[in-house]
Parts: sequence; C-alpha cells; structure tokens
Amino acid sequence: MTEWFERAQSKVLKALPWVSLCWGVATAVMTSRDVSEPGRLFAAGIGFVALAWAANRILVRFQERGRKVWDFVSGVALQSAAQYILLFVLPFLYLTQRWTALLVSAAFAAVTLWDPWWVRFYKHPTFLSLLKQWLCGLSLAPIIVVFFPWALPWLFLVVAAVMLFVVDWRQGGRWIAMAILPFLCVAQHVLVLSWPMAPTAIWLKEPGFSLGRPVFVDRESFQGRVDRFEIAQSDTAQKDHVLLQELCCATPIIAGRGFEAPIRHSWLLNGQVMDDIDLKTAKGNGEQASFRTHSCKKQFPKLKDGDVIACKARAGGSVLLGGVSIRVQEAKAEP
Repeated sequence: MTEWFERAQSKVLKALPWVSLCWGVATAVMTSRDVSEPGRLFAAGIGFVALAWAANRILVRFQERGRKVWDFVSGVALQSAAQYILLFVLPFLYLTQRWTALLVSAAFAAVTLWDPWWVRFYKHPTFLSLLKQWLCGLSLAPIIVVFFPWALPWLFLVVAAVMLFVVDWRQGGRWIAMAILPFLCVAQHVLVLSWPMAPTAIWLKEPGFSLGRPVFVDRESFQGRVDRFEIAQSDTAQKDHVLLQELCCATPIIAGRGFEAPIRHSWLLNGQVMDDIDLKTAKGNGEQASFRTHSCKKQFPKLKDGDVIACKARAGGSVLLGGVSIRVQEAKAEP
C-alpha cells in the first residue's frame, strides 16, 4: 500500500506542472479583453497585494514555520498575478507591433507558466525585481492612457519612478541590473523611442499613405492608398521642392474610452525630420472604432530614386504610437 501511494504521489507531482500550464493557457483564452478596461489589471494587482499583505500579517505570528508558508503563498500570488497580467497584454502587444515588449513579456510568461522554471527563477532576487518592474510598467501605462491622459507627456518618467520604488536596494551590487529598466524608460522618454515599455491601450490601425487627402471608406480603411511614391525627375514642380499632388499620411488611432490627447505627425526623409505637424486632439472610441487622423505635405527637398519618406505619430508629445514609410521610385518614361 505504501509503495502504491508513493508511486501515485510521484505521478501527481509530475503532472502538476502540466496542470498549471493548461490552467494558465485556458485562463488566457477565456479572459475577455477590452482596451477600455485597463482598470482590471490594476484591480487584479491590488487584490493580489492585499491578499499577500493579509497572509503576511497572519503567518508572521507563527515564526519559522510561518515564514516558510509565507514564502510559498507569496510565490504563488506573484506567479498568478504575473500570469494574468502578461497573458492579458500579449495580444495587445501584438496588435501594437511592439515587438521588444512582446518578446520580453513572452519570456516572462513562459517562466511563470512552467512550474519547474518558476521554482528555479523565483530564488533569484534580480529576476524577481525585474519581473515586478515589468509588471508595474505593463499595468500602469494603460491606466495612465485611459484614466489620466493629461499625464501622457510624462508617462515613461512616471513608469520609471514606480519601477525604482519596487526595486529591492538591499541586494547590494545587483542594483545596477535592477536599475536597467528605469534607465531605459527615461531614455524612451528623452529619445521618443517605442521600447522597452508599450502603452497597450492605444495603437495605430492600418496606417498608410495616399495621394491626395484620404477618403475613409470606414473607420480604418481609406481609398487612394499607395505603397510606393513615383516621381518624374523632369517635373518642374519637383525642381522647386513642391509636389503637384499632396502626399498624405493617415493614422487611424485605436484607444480606450477616456483617452484624449493631442497628436503630432513627424515627417522624415531618409531618417531626418523634415517637419512636425500638430493635429487636433484625438479621443478614444474603444476597440471597435478608430479616431481618424491625417496630415498632408506638398513641399519636400528634391527627391530622388530610393529615398524613403516616413511618417510617425506621437501622442502627448512623447509617446510614439507607430508610423509608416514609403519608398520613392522614379517613374518610368512612357514609350
């Protein structure tokens, strides 16, 4: 009987990681997602923190045994919170095409979903600190976008400050590694980069160029879309840096209801900024309807075959939403 029980116990222990993995994946599939509901991430985080605090207050009374139980409970709470937040935002990171954030989040999610990996990594303070910082950034960014859009110009600075708050500075020489993410967030603000953090409650849906002002068929698609820009080098207007027909950049914006911020289009030629155009304030319509924004230009430096024209959209002056580019191609002379 004892031998049978030991074999059964061994099989159960081997199956637990697979059960945990299936539960995590099933939860991710069944969870409903909406860009207008970033508060769910915040509520989930507050709930896990409150549960961990209550468990700590109870278990510390039981001295050594209580500490062991507390370590187990806190580990399970952090693993569950990380799974929920990471699997919630992964589809949004794909939609926003934030590949760096998607890769990092997928790596963290893989560790939390497979129990043997989690047990191994959970012992390293540096990993725990980086994971907590990343979760704070993913949760805080969409909350600011939807509920506090007036703070959008300082989004990544706020995220960096919160990340520094959760760093465990008692870890000695490891503080350099733990300060990497806050440093990158500050650089993201100063240099207007799209990484490492992503405001998952806002993105561009099918941006593109058109010759002449875009005529929107619906909220996302528009007529006159062009994939390359043909010019005639003998054109008199082009010699004067003026195009005969406007080149327009259309950037439909998906954002949660509550979002409201000014949009700026930066036009670039071969990576160098030519012009910044301030557009009207964009508002969030939810995931089902984009807010249509566009800008047009006729004046360009003399273009030549192979040049690349790009248009990037920013919200609040410092949050890069994305962009689109088009290659200049010399039109072939008709026979």
